Order: sequence, then C-alpha cells, then structure tokens
Amino acid sequence: MPCTAREMSHWHGTARGKGVLLAARTEFPAYVEALTARGIPVYADARENLMLAPHIRPLIALLKVIDDPSQDIYLAAAMLGPMFGFTEDDLVRLRARSRQVQAEPDKKPARISLYGALLLALEDPADDPFTEKVKDFYAHLTALRQMARSAPAHYVPASVSDNFSHPLNIPHGNGTSALSNY
Repeated sequence: MPCTAREMSHWHGTARGKGVLLAARTEFPAYVEALTARGIPVYADARENLMLAPHIRPLIALLKVIDDPSQDIYLAAAMLGPMFGFTEDDLVRLRARSRQVQAEPDKKPARISLYGALLLALEDPADDPFTEKVKDFYAHLTALRQMARSAPAHYVPASVSDNFSHPLNIPHGNGTSALSNY
C-alpha cells in the first residue's frame, strides 16, 4: 500500500516483512535518506535488477496472469512458484488430463492452452489431492482477478503477499534477508 516516509516511521519495530518497490533507481537516494532519518533500516543492491531477481519473478508472473491468464509461460511460472507449489510433473499431469477429457475415438485432441487445461480440470469430478490443488489455485486466481478489476492497483501485490504467506523477502548482500534482523 503506498505511503509516505512519515507513515513508514510507524513501522519501527514492525518493519519485518515490509519492502519498498520503486519504479526507478533514480529516486532511491531520497528514500534512503528519508527512511534512515526515521530509524528504518534500508538495504538495496543497486546493481541488481529487482524485476529479474529469482524471488520476485513468481510475483511478476502472477501479476501478469491476473491480467491475462491465457499467457501459458507466466501461468506455468506462477503455478511453479512458491506461492502455489505445483511441480513440473503436476503441469504435465494437468495437460495429460486435458487430453484424456477431450479424447474422442478416431479424433486427435485439440491443442489447448495451459489455462484451458486448468479449466477442463475444474470439471473433473475426481476428489483427489491434485484436483483439489488445481481448484484451490483457480479459486485464488479468480479472487485476485476480481480484486484487480475493482480495487486500486496497489492492493493486488499486497494481497498476494498477505494471502499466500510469501513475503517479498529480499536477500541481503551476505545471503541473509535484509529484513530478517528487524
């Protein structure tokens, strides 16, 4: 949720798990100064492109899927990320099930997107852990997509972090979390 440095000063003692994402690095020195002046610990590796960082990519993928779930690569990345915990075998299983559902004698199954396979899996009457995992993922994705249509844009990433117990834990230069000591 957007807030000012003055509002962030109330984080003192509760900054654990909080982070500030900036659109451009050019503004970073002003934030460092304002946050440091208020006793809030600050860390950033200016050499690192945060959007390419391995721990941020699943969040970026999920945000792209919230916008358009038909993007197979981003959908797969979101599903395979730590927020949902699907495995590569799960994605293969999802695709294989979609081919079985579509199977008609003497007819080759049509190619469908990963999202199409996901939608077909929702119709599966099976009551097994995999089907429940797929249905749970779809329910979360649907809720996030509904929120994205009606809530301010900054609510969506905050909701992702809050609802999936996947804090944006940015690693510190020495391999520990920048926020783990606070």
